[in-house]
Amino acid sequence: MDRPLKGKSLYNPQAAHLAVESLEDIGYVSKSVQCDLEYVRHPVGFPTDLSNGVPAILLADHFNASSIAFGTVLESAYGIGHERYRDYPIGAHYTFYSTLFNAVGLHLSLPMAGVSEVGTAMIVEKSPIGFVAQSCIRGTMNNPCLKCWKCFRKATLGRALELDSGSPATISSLLSREVKSKLLAYPISHENVVAFSMRRYPREEIDSDDSRILDSLLERVKGISDLDFLTRWYKPSQILVHSSWREDFTHKILDFLEVMPPKESSEIESWSMDSFLADPSTISAHDQLEDLFNEP
Repeated sequence: MDRPLKGKSLYNPQAAHLAVESLEDIGYVSKSVQCDLEYVRHPVGFPTDLSNGVPAILLADHFNASSIAFGTVLESAYGIGHERYRDYPIGAHYTFYSTLFNAVGLHLSLPMAGVSEVGTAMIVEKSPIGFVAQSCIRGTMNNPCLKCWKCFRKATLGRALELDSGSPATISSLLSREVKSKLLAYPISHENVVAFSMRRYPREEIDSDDSRILDSLLERVKGISDLDFLTRWYKPSQILVHSSWREDFTHKILDFLEVMPPKESSEIESWSMDSFLADPSTISAHDQLEDLFNEP
C-alpha cells in the first residue's frame, strides 16, 4: 500500500520496505504484496482501521493461516491514556471484526493489546530484530522526520527510558505545529505515555527553553496516577491471542516484560480521566501551556 501512486505525499514507504528486506536477509519468511486498496475511497486512505490486513486475508489459504495479528497497543485497545477504560474484548469493535474474521475461518489476534507504548519501546530495545522497527512513516530508515506526533512520543520516551536507540533530539526541536496541536488537545492522545515520558525525562544538560517546556508539560499531566504499570504486561489481554499459539506467545512476552500484579490490573480496569480533566488546576495548566506555545 505505497503512497503516492502519483503526486506528492508526506508518506515514505522506504523504511517499511527495508524492514521487510532486512528480515528476509536474516532468515525470516516475509512477503510484500502490492495493493491499491487505499485508492478505493476519496480521500485516499483506509476504509477501516484493519484494512491493511486485506492482502493477508486474501492469501490466508495460500499460507495456511489460522490467525491474522495486528499490533494494536494497550492505549488503543483498552483506552488507557484516553478518557476511560473500555473492556475491549466484549466491545463493539472487537465483537464485530472478530465475528467477521471467524466467518471466513480466521481468528483476529491482537498480541500487543496488553502492552503499552512504553512496553513496546522496551521490547524493541531488547529484541534482536528491534533494529527494523520504526514508527515514523514520513522519514527514511534510521532517519525519522522528527516532526510528527509519533516522533515526539517515541523520541521523548526513548530519552525517558534511557534507551541506547533513543533520539538525541531536544524537546523544543520536536515541537512542530502538528505536535503542539496534539499536546493542546484535551485530553492529549495517549496522555499516559506523554506523562510517563515527561516525568522521567532527564534534566541533565537540557537548556532553558527545554526546561520551561518540560515544566509546563509536567504541570499539565501531574494529576495522572503513578504509571509504572506501563512497563509491564496486562495478562488478561491474552484472550485476544489465538489459542493455538497463546502459550508460545505468553512465554515469549515474558522474555521481555514482567506481568502486572493484580493491583495494577485493577488500575487498568478502573482507569478514568474524568475528574482529572474536570479539575480547574488541569484546565489552568492547559491554558498556560497554550500561552507558552503562542509566545513569539
